[in-house]
Amino acid sequence: MTLRHWLLERAERTPESAALVCSGRQWSYRELADVALRRARELRRAGVRDGDCVAVWLPNSFAAVVLFYTVSLCGARFLPLHPRAVAAEVVSPLRTASAAFLIADSERVAPAAEVVRDLTHVRCGLAQPDGSVEWHGEACSGVDVPLCERINLSSTLAILLTSGTTGEAKAARLSYANFLWSAVASAFHMGALPSDRWLLCLSLCHVGGLSILVRSLLAGGAVILHERFNAEAVNEIIDRDGVTLLSCVPTMLHRLLAVRGERAAPTSLRAVLLGGAPAPPTLLAAARDLRFPVLSSYGLTETTSQIATAPFERRYDRHAAALAPLFGAEVRVVDAQGRKLPRGGEGEIWVRGPMLMQGYACAESGAIDTARAETVEAGDATETDATVMAGEAAGLGDDGWFATGDWGTLDAAGFLRVCDRREDRILSGGENVSPVEVEAVLAEHPGVRDVAVAGLPDIEWGRRVAAWIVCAGSTPLAVEELDRHCRSRLAAFKRPREYRFVLELPRTRSGKLRRNTLPELEPGVS
Repeated sequence: MTLRHWLLERAERTPESAALVCSGRQWSYRELADVALRRARELRRAGVRDGDCVAVWLPNSFAAVVLFYTVSLCGARFLPLHPRAVAAEVVSPLRTASAAFLIADSERVAPAAEVVRDLTHVRCGLAQPDGSVEWHGEACSGVDVPLCERINLSSTLAILLTSGTTGEAKAARLSYANFLWSAVASAFHMGALPSDRWLLCLSLCHVGGLSILVRSLLAGGAVILHERFNAEAVNEIIDRDGVTLLSCVPTMLHRLLAVRGERAAPTSLRAVLLGGAPAPPTLLAAARDLRFPVLSSYGLTETTSQIATAPFERRYDRHAAALAPLFGAEVRVVDAQGRKLPRGGEGEIWVRGPMLMQGYACAESGAIDTARAETVEAGDATETDATVMAGEAAGLGDDGWFATGDWGTLDAAGFLRVCDRREDRILSGGENVSPVEVEAVLAEHPGVRDVAVAGLPDIEWGRRVAAWIVCAGSTPLAVEELDRHCRSRLAAFKRPREYRFVLELPRTRSGKLRRNTLPELEPGVS
């Protein structure tokens, strides 16, 4: 199915509506579309063709937003690279996605040029603040090729890197239909209004950030773009500029509240979409005490952002934890053999729906299909094939279920509770221990600023429960005090047998905990 390009459609329907607020200036949809069309013609003359992969190595900026739409108008695939990545980290994504172009800003163009010296098939360009590109090397072709003013919903819009919390990141291929359905599902759940002003301080290299552009475009609302998260700036703008929607991860929300003091959230703030990692109950309670309308969500890059979210009507509920699968999404919980568990059973979370990715990009074969094992040829083939075969063993075949690797339960009403990742579970003395459960208890202690729990090898127990603590003050907590705190809240086999005090916890750039690197931390207190 083809549709008129959604930026052009929006610009025709509501040309004067605010589309983007960035760097002290506001652009209407007409202005944004005009710029994107000009830049797309320039990319065409530079040789960008349908199906090419264009990597963009920029911070959140007007140029990054324009290039997202520009690449799309060329019928090419958008590959955003993390602005804080180093040169060595961008080589693998470029190869995996078979990128033909790499566009960087003035800060990153020198390392980008070094990267492409070893990747002779990749052409490097310098992005200007207005979204135009100066190309290195050979001159532009000068050939005008028609733009893609209609989009095929089954075509790949973006290739996004997964978080990589359990190893090397994979590259998920997300289609126009994936983004469209994700936006529709979000709108069904919490509404989508032309008057919405969505504060975007997540990086555009993550699906949580990029999907905000599409959701706001389809609703006709405005995006207020920040280059990076700053707690003081976010507090100021939500109080001053009528922000209605905010997306963040728990680490960001914690910092936001830490500098806010006792000021309640403004009534204009309609929802705070919280994702990326499980949020401690104490953080949710603190936010809702200040009337922050928090909606915890569960999603993956592979599902084009959220796939289950707390009910909208419970956004002020201090104890809301269960998540409702979004419109079009299906969620089930299965055992180790892939068999569907009865309600209340704890197992691996499987998902399917029209927002589920097309597959993983693969340098050798170009793509790995998540639904058909026979198309898997190289790259991540072993892992993806195992996912597909697990579905076939459960009698699902090509029915499109995706094994997330996360652990959870579905209650009698069909609401999802996410526990943790399957590989994070600690088997200690024959008992399964959830690190997230133990972390939630320890986080309630007023002397604990941050906490992580993992298993360490143990001759007697197989794995022993260990906790890494970042203290709230300069004085380290006594182990005995933490033990007393846990004794009345956790069974004996769940209580940590070892505590390690550290200055900070290892997290990805998006704020997710790198649990597998905890044993490498050096001790220290703030």
